[in-house]
Amino acid sequence: MGTSFCSRRGVARVGWLGGPLLASVALGMHHIGFWRFHMQDATVPTVALTLVLAPLLEELAFRGGLQELLRSGFRVFEVADRQPLSWANLLTTVVFCACHLPSHSVQLALAIAIPSIFLGYLFEITRSLTLCVAMHMWFNTCLLMAFWWM
Repeated sequence: MGTSFCSRRGVARVGWLGGPLLASVALGMHHIGFWRFHMQDATVPTVALTLVLAPLLEELAFRGGLQELLRSGFRVFEVADRQPLSWANLLTTVVFCACHLPSHSVQLALAIAIPSIFLGYLFEITRSLTLCVAMHMWFNTCLLMAFWWM
């Protein structure tokens, strides 16, 4: 029996495959000059921040904090229960991307919307911050590994 995309298991499978896909897209964007990242600029603290601390703090603040507040405190923002793209997820993604603007290019901040929407959806159907943190760490690991070998 197959697993539907909307099931918890289906979304998790897509996420694990999404990390390498996200890295491939990022490399393509880098190659055509859409945005730039140089691995030689990455220090050990930067890598640790990117792989561990940022995913943990960002998921706690955005999925467990803002998205949950919008979802539960302001039901008017909810499009429908378990609909793939809720207003809470979209608004959280906008704020998440805006918060990346001070330290990233506009292009990268906008590109972050795709994994943010996915992580928001993952949180909505699983209610698991742990899974969101793990998936966020996986996405960041795939991106760093791709740039490491570039």
